Amino acid sequence: ATTALVQRPFEGLAGECDWVALRELVPAATVELTLRDGLPEGVPSVTLATVLPMAWPALRRDDGSVLLGLQNDTASGDIS
Repeated sequence: ATTALVQRPFEGLAGECDWVALRELVPAATVELTLRDGLPEGVPSVTLATVLPMAWPALRRDDGSVLLGLQNDTASGDIS
């Protein structure tokens, strides 16, 4: 099966240029996210990070908090 290439993965998000800069240019930054529908049960916070250890896409800490990485390894070559 083929996967369609997404040319602009952040299209439609407020601050699209900032999202691209965080993923492509900024070496290290974090920001706590506010989710539209609130946090899931057992998740005290969700934090966006430019890069996580070993380029993981995400990790969950022992306290339940979640970190999401913008810069990560992809198997498909499609960074979206």
